[in-house]
Amino acid sequence: MNLAGVCLLSLGAFGQEPPVRVTYTTRAVRTSEVLRQLGKQTKVDLRATPEMEGEILVVAVKDQPLSDVMARIAAVTSGEWKQDGSIFRLVANETVRRQEERADSAKRVAEVRRAIKSRSTRERGQLAAFAKILAKRKAAQKDGVKTKFDPEVDLTYDEMTFGGTSADQLAITSLLQGIDADALAQVELGGRVVFSTSPTRTQQKLGDDAAGVIDACIRRHSEEAAAIPAPTGAERDQEAAPKATPIGQVSKDLLVVRQAGRVNHAFDDIALKLYDSKGTLVYNSTATLPLGDAPNAAGPSPQGTRQAISTRQTTLIEYSSDSKALTASMNGVMANGFRIKLNPELRRKVLQPNLYDPLSFVQTDEVMAFAELRGKPLIADLPDDWELGGMELFRNSQARIAQDVERNINEGHSVVDVSDDAFTMIKPASPFHSRSIRVDRQALATLIGAVQEKGVPSLEDLAEYAVHSPDPAEGGFSAMYLLLFVPGEMEEGLSGRASWDMLRFYGRLSPDARSGLLRGGKVSMGNLSMDQRTTLEKMTYGADAQLIVDDARRPAVVDYRQEPTEIAPSGLPSGGYIELNVKHEMVAAPQEADGSSAAGPLSLLGPNEMAVIKLSKESKDVEFFGDGLPPLSKLRIGDRSILKFTFHLAPQVSVMETLGDHRFAANSRLVSENDLPGDFQKQIASRMEALKKSPPGNLGGLLSGADTIHPVF
Repeated sequence: MNLAGVCLLSLGAFGQEPPVRVTYTTRAVRTSEVLRQLGKQTKVDLRATPEMEGEILVVAVKDQPLSDVMARIAAVTSGEWKQDGSIFRLVANETVRRQEERADSAKRVAEVRRAIKSRSTRERGQLAAFAKILAKRKAAQKDGVKTKFDPEVDLTYDEMTFGGTSADQLAITSLLQGIDADALAQVELGGRVVFSTSPTRTQQKLGDDAAGVIDACIRRHSEEAAAIPAPTGAERDQEAAPKATPIGQVSKDLLVVRQAGRVNHAFDDIALKLYDSKGTLVYNSTATLPLGDAPNAAGPSPQGTRQAISTRQTTLIEYSSDSKALTASMNGVMANGFRIKLNPELRRKVLQPNLYDPLSFVQTDEVMAFAELRGKPLIADLPDDWELGGMELFRNSQARIAQDVERNINEGHSVVDVSDDAFTMIKPASPFHSRSIRVDRQALATLIGAVQEKGVPSLEDLAEYAVHSPDPAEGGFSAMYLLLFVPGEMEEGLSGRASWDMLRFYGRLSPDARSGLLRGGKVSMGNLSMDQRTTLEKMTYGADAQLIVDDARRPAVVDYRQEPTEIAPSGLPSGGYIELNVKHEMVAAPQEADGSSAAGPLSLLGPNEMAVIKLSKESKDVEFFGDGLPPLSKLRIGDRSILKFTFHLAPQVSVMETLGDHRFAANSRLVSENDLPGDFQKQIASRMEALKKSPPGNLGGLLSGADTIHPVF
């Protein structure tokens, strides 16, 4: 329904002329609350369907027709109004939303094509420059000129391959050019797709000329290998590149494209993998493909407009007292060891995201300042990942000006200014993406409430939240909320953050399945529900998938068994099964001055973390690690259950994921670092010995991702 239709519908319902007018201002709040307040003021029954009520609106209107306000709310939320008797219900406009999904997809396809074209153009430039250098070298050799090392004539191995001029990089580019950009554009964050000239059911086909490209790559690689001299003694001392070896016969080729990065918005790893007839990996070369700086790097969406900056003068934003206090607290997070200091009233608000929306602080002030520049009433639907201000960890502490907000909106990275003569209308630049990462405020409040009650959330608390919420690594404010207010979620000490998909999988297991696994039983993959299978498929085939091959006969061999689309070529095997192994260790939770548990990366300290902390106080090699350590004068002692899940895909091949479950008795006493229980001290001493035997500064392999001192199952 268009704006005129909404106005006529509203006029007929109100039965009066002129229509009902409203004056209403609210900071960021759910659509359902906006409609409740508008309905209360106008005596009109306004409601929203469940899929619409969670949109986050900022409204500032004065003496405006209700019909106009309703129309703009529908526009920014991609909705429409349906009348049911005296009830006006905001519902999703499926036609508009399908258009937005297609627009997001088209934008992504365009980004992929530009990235591949840019890579190809750069390579052609490198090859042209390389050809000139070779011509100069040949001319010098023909004239019999012998000179000292000339960087324009004599190339090192790194210089020759820099910029994608080596055989493997050229091949990767050619293979990417032969793939339908749509197939690449469909790879989501955390996703992975595998292409091959002879694909399995879980792979896709490479372009028609792929076989020729790969054959040419093998030939050129062999020529390069023959042309590169073996490193001299001096070069070996300088860790020069080793002499390349010919590839040999290839029986299977794969191009693996994965997008694991949530920050740099790129295909982080594009790997060309070649296997011999025995399935052994004989060649592996990688590349990256940046796609832009933001989801909307191509510019504003079709709904957005670029407008001239309102004035050359600077207009300081008038931030609320809560926004100022929050910004000051965020600026002190690093200095306080990733712990945020909030005054009691602000803390009360921040810890209730269902009542005081995370976007109701700085972001609200900034979008209202933008509307004042435009000089028009405001209707805005804010995405969770608009972080111009607010929950940014490294935000510049200087005062912001409204023109900065205006420039940000004009750039169209996260939000866009919808063209409208009478209103300032803001909506997400990529509405489809914005809806996919929208945080359930009530679920977040429930999780934070569990923390307030118990001090540390249980595994069940975290899993329940994960089932209803997007991965915080995909963007938005939730990562910062979890880091600062939920001990142990974003980073369990030095053990790393638990897989979000594994948390979801655990949350979707029935109580009977959980208890059966705890008793040593097995769960068949063939008996999993659709949601459970979908989650396990992401863990098996996704960007972060790591298959474990336990083969004592060939412990160092890398072969097809590490590739999930080869070892499980038709999907999860119905004969696969799941096992669980549980180990317990003590854990300490540092306490804040007010008696609450500390949050941040070191909010839960097991034997590993305690050993590192003690060593950092004793050793100069790792004294840098002591910066920002939590105070250890008051520690609650509890139990950490380490749940190690093994998903058996094939004989000797599995996926392994670990979750931690923390329990603290309500009456657990507080102890100091020097008054830990005897068993805990023994565990710490054992880990310290392992640390001392490790390379200096490596913290027992922890800094390199090794698992040398973690619990052994």
